[in-house]
Amino acid sequence: RQRQMCIRDRYAPGSIFKMVTAIAGLETGATNTTEKIRDTGTFYKYNSSWHCWQRGGHGWLNITGAIEKSCNFFFYTIGTRMDIDVLAKYAKYFGLGVKTGVELPSEVAGSVASRETAEKNSHSWQPGDMMSAVIGQSYNAFTPLQMAKYVAMIANRGKNLDVTIVKSIINPDGSEVSRDEYESYVN
Repeated sequence: RQRQMCIRDRYAPGSIFKMVTAIAGLETGATNTTEKIRDTGTFYKYNSSWHCWQRGGHGWLNITGAIEKSCNFFFYTIGTRMDIDVLAKYAKYFGLGVKTGVELPSEVAGSVASRETAEKNSHSWQPGDMMSAVIGQSYNAFTPLQMAKYVAMIANRGKNLDVTIVKSIINPDGSEVSRDEYESYVN
């Protein structure tokens, strides 16, 4: 059971997801590297309020400081400038909510917060739902292996990485078994 947890169980990623939000914000122009946002501790929007984990706030932060301090307020702010489906596109680029293709049976995809995911859960996406999504909550639920791949991609400057436990299989005659052939046995 424990070895299957990495491909079958799904968890809300929480603050590690903030890097997806940061990248999406930078790439779409929702923020930039020099903009500073003042975290007062409580974010007001859509007739509601959301709190930063640091109740008194972090003060003025740029995106680097927001990642460093894991500042919810900063990500709430840039989240109001983005569409949820744009954020979902960036999450999927990093392999979140998508099967990795690892050579193990019964891998699950997980889910990425989006309009489509909300509708599958009999909910219509509301603007305030973005507040949970940008900090790794809401419908975001990923396998530990997906999260490891995502972090590895960040460390490798966004380069897509194949997740594999089998580099190759060699027949007794020295020829290599094709990937398609050995994947047909796993799936």
